[in-house]
Amino acid sequence: MNKTALFICGTLFGATAAITTVALAQAELDPLKLSPELYTVRLENNYVRVYEYRIKPGVKDPMHSHPHGLVYALAGGTLRSTAPDGHSSTSEIKAGELVWREGVTHALENVGSTEMHALSVELKPCTADAAAR
Repeated sequence: MNKTALFICGTLFGATAAITTVALAQAELDPLKLSPELYTVRLENNYVRVYEYRIKPGVKDPMHSHPHGLVYALAGGTLRSTAPDGHSSTSEIKAGELVWREGVTHALENVGSTEMHALSVELKPCTADAAAR
């Protein structure tokens, strides 16, 4: 393992250990398994999973989880996000907007009048095997 990869993995080890429970929950609530009609994987390797997401007006995406990552809106829209405790919020996302997303479990509904289209990059936990590559 090279020194840079060892440093990065060592630094992230504590955070990775802390989110192990969340990662297990995310595997059970994988949006690509729960709503395959909304997601298209574009790239997946030991470090990231990149997918396109399209949700038409009025469509609901059931409760699911995402690890930390980035979301880039290709076409904007208005989404309602509902947490497991029932708390919800509505956000308008503009085309071209790039946002950091903390790991989250939520259900989504497109409450706008346009199809939301986004590219998402989800970070995977760092492992010694991944760092050795």
